[in-house]
Amino acid sequence: LRCYAFEEQFNAEATIRGERNLSSDFVEKMISTYNVSDYVNASFTSGKLLCISFERNEGTLDEILSNTSVRDEIGWLSKCQVILKKVAQCLQHLHENSAVHGRLEMNTIAQFGRSEWKLLDIGGSTKMGDGMRGLLLKCVPPESLSGVRTTSTTPETSSRRSRSKSRSR
Repeated sequence: LRCYAFEEQFNAEATIRGERNLSSDFVEKMISTYNVSDYVNASFTSGKLLCISFERNEGTLDEILSNTSVRDEIGWLSKCQVILKKVAQCLQHLHENSAVHGRLEMNTIAQFGRSEWKLLDIGGSTKMGDGMRGLLLKCVPPESLSGVRTTSTTPETSSRRSRSKSRSR
């Protein structure tokens, strides 16, 4: 169960699966939503209770790999290869449905069951070709940025640049 402080985040997470036709084989399955507008409790200052229940995962990739005994197991690297392949399939599904996750980190990838891996926090994804919303993190894909001024070089400035400088760039 996840509770949301902002209605925009709640609505995005609740509607993205239907809008983008995302399969629960690749993104975490949403069980039900709770939206109570006249909730009276001191912990919710907005007066709204916004919660979504999701299928339970076994742990995020971050939690699993932080366990040192997992990394000491025989065949650990081959298991990583399998996980990365499944994550790539999840991303391919998102991209085929014109969505960019935008926050792909180890804590937004989770294991479900013994061998299923799915993406979490789909509500923050954007339509392919649109700029990302929210904070720019190091995991934001460069193709999703809009309005960024690029630096261009003219032939005369590039010819003045020394070979060593251009190689280092």
